[in-house]
Amino acid sequence: MAYCTSDEVKILIYGEANSYDKPTNAQITAIIADIDNEINARLVMIGVTPSAITNATALGELKKFSKFGSAGTVGTTLLSNSETIIGFQSDWYYSKYEEFLSNLIENQEYYKKLFIGTYGSGASVSSNVIDGTITETEALSNMLGNEQLG
Repeated sequence: MAYCTSDEVKILIYGEANSYDKPTNAQITAIIADIDNEINARLVMIGVTPSAITNATALGELKKFSKFGSAGTVGTTLLSNSETIIGFQSDWYYSKYEEFLSNLIENQEYYKKLFIGTYGSGASVSSNVIDGTITETEALSNMLGNEQLG
């Protein structure tokens, strides 16, 4: 199962899904498969079985970073300087993807909870503290969210 589609990657690159010849859908799909395999290898390293991930929040995170890694790779490997799209920053997308891979290892417990834990299907992981206390899960979520925002 791919976390994202070639059209979603094209939207990051071009701002729209299109039928441009370069890069082809087949080229983008191959890169998506490589990126998803790399993500899946990291998930296995932290004790998460990729096929067991079913909640919408976790799948949304995986889709986002699959798109980032794929768009960054397409930009640096398949687009020549003459094809560079104004405003498209392949290095930025790829750096966010690399940060995510590092965070998977550095924040294993957070990601285990996100991917196979108690956040629930489609639940928000942001803090909704009413009682004036912050749980460990909320603190980890806020910390990671701030790191991902850059």
